[in-house]
Amino acid sequence: MLCSENQLESMFRSDKTKEQRDILLSRCSLHCIEKLHMKKPTNGRKYLDIGILTAYNRENRPIVDYRRRIMKKGERRKEELIKIAYKKFLEKGYEQTSVDEIIEEAHIAKGTYYYYFQSKEEMLEEVVEMMLENGSERARKVSSSTLSIPEKIVGTVLAYRPMADELVIQDTLNRPENIYLHDKVYKKLISKAGPLISEIVREGIRQGVFDCEQIEEHVRMILIISSQLFDGGDFTANDVIAFIDIVEKSFGARPGTMGFIRELIGRRK
Repeated sequence: MLCSENQLESMFRSDKTKEQRDILLSRCSLHCIEKLHMKKPTNGRKYLDIGILTAYNRENRPIVDYRRRIMKKGERRKEELIKIAYKKFLEKGYEQTSVDEIIEEAHIAKGTYYYYFQSKEEMLEEVVEMMLENGSERARKVSSSTLSIPEKIVGTVLAYRPMADELVIQDTLNRPENIYLHDKVYKKLISKAGPLISEIVREGIRQGVFDCEQIEEHVRMILIISSQLFDGGDFTANDVIAFIDIVEKSFGARPGTMGFIRELIGRRK
């Protein structure tokens, strides 16, 4: 007779010996174990994180194999939900997309959704995190390319800019009611882009293109100024000239080194 979900759950709250637990685990179906894994833990950890490697299920396969499979399945499910939400936000906008629509397209129960995300706002944060990760992937390709040092810096910054169809999500973040989330995302952007650009600056110093100290601090200031100046699109030609001057002086570059930014911004605007 198979061990029930309640029996399995009680097993980890009792003083049963390892041998007794192994016997119960050997009677568990994968469905039973998976249902228990999806439950919120009451002891501060997932029930399956128990280190029992010698137990076998009724098909004589190690429980640890199922545990790993379940963990991977959970990660995939969460990623699928994030991608569905991303698509919905692009198609309809964040405000016009309901949690029920995401649940319906994912073919899951509402409880499953709230197992992964406490709120719609948390889902938005995860979507933006995915966008930043995509930006990091693009940025790494830029940093390893054959572009010049100045072009790598600008290309890395641009890699984190939202794609054209993602501006609807960016606009949501820029709304006053989302200022807390906007601040969190902004800090994440700095933490992801900063090290990549700092390494490019160091490469530029080795090549004699730049000459500066306090690299991380200069990079952080440039990212802050860049975001504040260009995100809204409300800037003048003189703003661009001033920005180029700040970048060149911050990195100790010769005048004109970053001059191509003026033409690049003109094309994008």
